[in-house]
Amino acid sequence: MQFERINQYQMKPIPVEKRTQSGRKKYIMIISVLLILQSGLRNVAVGPDTYAYYNIFEDIKLISWEQAIYSVKENFLFGIGKDPGYILFQKIVQIFINNYQIYLILIATIFFISFGILIYKNAYSIREIMFAYVLYLTMFYHFFSITGIRQTIATAATFWGFELIKKKKLLPFILLIMLASTIHRSVLVFLPFYFLINLKIANFIYTAAILVFPLAMIYRRNMAFIMAKASGSTVYLDYTLSYYEKSPINFTVLIILLFIVGLIFMRYVLNLNPDISRFYIAIALVLIFTPLVWVYPTLMRVGMYFSIFMVFFIPKIIDIVTLSDQRIRIVTYVCIYLILIFLVIKGGGEYKFFWQEMELGENYL
Repeated sequence: MQFERINQYQMKPIPVEKRTQSGRKKYIMIISVLLILQSGLRNVAVGPDTYAYYNIFEDIKLISWEQAIYSVKENFLFGIGKDPGYILFQKIVQIFINNYQIYLILIATIFFISFGILIYKNAYSIREIMFAYVLYLTMFYHFFSITGIRQTIATAATFWGFELIKKKKLLPFILLIMLASTIHRSVLVFLPFYFLINLKIANFIYTAAILVFPLAMIYRRNMAFIMAKASGSTVYLDYTLSYYEKSPINFTVLIILLFIVGLIFMRYVLNLNPDISRFYIAIALVLIFTPLVWVYPTLMRVGMYFSIFMVFFIPKIIDIVTLSDQRIRIVTYVCIYLILIFLVIKGGGEYKFFWQEMELGENYL
């Protein structure tokens, strides 16, 4: 038995049994392996982008190292092209891996090992870990597991970056995010997170988000246009010129409700555990970026770098608020699990392994 963690609710050193640590590690390892296999063994027709990335992977085989390096120079010197680091990443990978299916397994391994370590370092019970994975499957599975490979890699970098933020290692953090930005430039939005967390002004940021949100909704198209220009992506610029009649009401309502619940219990929660302020700041940023989704749903990816921290924020709020009554805690978790499982089943979508036949989606027709 050893004193390893700080009691997350009463801020006292508590003994952590080795078997408890071992149990968490085994649980995370088992779930990670299953998710890696599920993501890596998918058919190229699963998800809207998997086949497009297959074509990119095959095209990269045909270019020389000189061309790959020159594409990086073109981007940095003349602004031609985007995300040149992804080309180099694939060229390096193709030294060892020439098969796209194995490449998908590699990407899944990078992401889920990073995610698993993040969970292990921030979720201190099986209950929290289970909640984190169930919420992931409900809200983030359709993107990180079966769609955007470049942002999946960039997001994995932010998981390591979060630990660097906690340790106040500014230079390694900046270098990591800048490197990841060559694979997906949107990850640059994660840079201010370091300073927002270490300034220790969570109360101010969370309260300010209340005022910023309505302004962001009013000027959401301008906000999206500015971010598109900053990203240097003509694709994002096109997004800002699009209008969707179906606005993401459900997502917006969910974020607002989560924000309000956090606001109601903020003083009580932060008094018991100031470290949760990190997740409060993440939720505040998600609220501020939510209006972008109303310009074009795909811009949800901007807020994903912060919304992923909901997997920690929600269970920690529940555990603290229900400290005095274990029965309420159990009922709360059961109700949330039932809702999440229903949503997973309802929005499942078609999935097939690579050895099964599956037609490409309409976006390729």
